[in-house]
Amino acid sequence: EGSKYVQLCSFDDDVIKTSNLNKTAVAKLRKFLYGGNTKKIKQQTCSDKDFLLLLFGSMGSTDEHLEDDAKDACLGWTWVPSNDDDTKEKLFNLKAPEDDDENGVPPTTLDKYYPRRCSWLRYAILKAADALGPISKHYQPPPEKKASPARGYDDSDSGGYSSDGYQW
Repeated sequence: EGSKYVQLCSFDDDVIKTSNLNKTAVAKLRKFLYGGNTKKIKQQTCSDKDFLLLLFGSMGSTDEHLEDDAKDACLGWTWVPSNDDDTKEKLFNLKAPEDDDENGVPPTTLDKYYPRRCSWLRYAILKAADALGPISKHYQPPPEKKASPARGYDDSDSGGYSSDGYQW
């Protein structure tokens, strides 16, 4: 007999798992909490993206980037596109607004362009809600050799950023 519960996402054993955080799971959660998952119910309540942000916010992921918990402890991997010159230039040339909003203001100066970083949890939420922005749709997962902050993470080393454009 199958379990009634599934783990939506986790960061265990050097692996980020988000396969259960998908549109089907969002629909089931909305149906359970709101009685349905129709367009009308979404208009009366909130979008899938806002629903997931509220859901994870209620569990302690309260910062706007979904990188830290309520006690400022790191939740895991964060992709920082501005730390990689090639990625930064690619996003600039695509005119991706810094705030990752497709209706945002396009960048005008490369040296003053700092595209929004994206944590694994923020990416998983945006993807499940079908709300990836012009930056987050280019999200890069952690390199396999660096999948755990427990291995080699040092707050004194570059403020948590590695030389290849990633944050731990």
